[in-house]
Amino acid sequence: MCGLVSIIIKDNTKVLNKDMTEAFKQLLYADALRGWDSTGICAVKAFGQATVLKDSCAAGPFLYKTNDSTWIYQNRALIGHNRWATRGAVTEENAHPFEEDHIILAHNGTLRSHHALKNVAVDSHAITHSIAEKGAIKTLEMLDGAFALIWYDKKTQEINVTRNKERPLFIVESEDLFFIVSEAGLARWIMSRNNMTHLKTSQCVPGTLYTFKESKQHRIFIEQTKYKGFVTPPYVAPTYFNHSYGKEATVLPKQGTSLSTTQAGNTTVTNISSIRLAKADPTDDLIAIGDILDVLFYTKKETNRNNYNLGKIKWEVDTLDTYDIHLEVYTSDQTDYSDMAGTVEVIHTYYSAHLGQFIVIAGNPDVKKSREADKTGPSTTSNGVKITNEILKLVQDKGCIFCEASFSELKDGEFPQIVLNPKTENGHVYTYTYYCPKCSDYFNLRRANTK
Repeated sequence: MCGLVSIIIKDNTKVLNKDMTEAFKQLLYADALRGWDSTGICAVKAFGQATVLKDSCAAGPFLYKTNDSTWIYQNRALIGHNRWATRGAVTEENAHPFEEDHIILAHNGTLRSHHALKNVAVDSHAITHSIAEKGAIKTLEMLDGAFALIWYDKKTQEINVTRNKERPLFIVESEDLFFIVSEAGLARWIMSRNNMTHLKTSQCVPGTLYTFKESKQHRIFIEQTKYKGFVTPPYVAPTYFNHSYGKEATVLPKQGTSLSTTQAGNTTVTNISSIRLAKADPTDDLIAIGDILDVLFYTKKETNRNNYNLGKIKWEVDTLDTYDIHLEVYTSDQTDYSDMAGTVEVIHTYYSAHLGQFIVIAGNPDVKKSREADKTGPSTTSNGVKITNEILKLVQDKGCIFCEASFSELKDGEFPQIVLNPKTENGHVYTYTYYCPKCSDYFNLRRANTK
């Protein structure tokens, strides 16, 4: 789940004033409930100009850290996004909006497969590439999964919005503004607390592209274009040569496989970019390349070759989610992960005709190691507190004071990024407040501003 918020001024001879911009800030801040992994904005100006700002933090720290003078002036529209990461790591690069050529785009949803659009880590980034290269309608008809989209086209100088039935999107109007939001009630609340008159609310119809265009009177109107939703292509069963019988045999995969096939002579080549699984929620029913899986490591076995360029060590693991798959994890180092929980990254997926099941190849393990701070010497937090076992006992049950992220979920390498603020009484430290890596900048900024 992510959140989309946007405002567009109706009179294109004017720009957003201070009150309108403040209302957008409040929208972005409150919409963090839909995602606090990352935050980003696109400030749309005249003549195809636009400014993109984004960071891997929640909306509160983002607004606190961002210098208003870099984006608030001379805007005709503002697009905002609150990210709950589903594809790709939580980094500034993977935050929305994405910009490729003349397209700046923000996305709420998760595609089941996106590598046919562009071979990049994040599905939303692939959509941006595809619209810039193939056009909007052709791209929209290729999207297999959940989506609500807002994008700005610098060539046409127009904002476009659309959705399918798996994600919400609303157009809420005041006298002077269009609000495009994931939650209509949020927009109406922000309008009310800023003394704006609510005129009407419309839910975007799936399969309809809404383009905000300028009329001859410089008033913005909405043009609607219908398009066909994604249709699953008919399945063509792959074939292989059966050495036992000297003839071709047809291989039928399990129900729900996402496959594409190409003909090369008399051979059918099958590519699997994601594995669709039977789950109650259709938006969470797949494993795709780049996904991060929670696993429990058991024993390791050394092999004779470098498997998939990931290493010679193969681990027996269990997934901590109920996937009907065979998972193989390979590493190149001798680290002992036995009986530890951690995460691995999906590198490759395929269907094994021999085993009659899906195979998922994973690597890049990230394992939470035991918390024995005094064994290797204490780490030091970003504000200079040395973490010993005694301090660990005081903070192990703490949540981040800003976003409530659990201290117990921290990885060892994140200790130098956090903030521990001691609370003392009669010269004795009896507890600490804790700021996680995402929120520590906010604490340090506040501390710097109060010096």
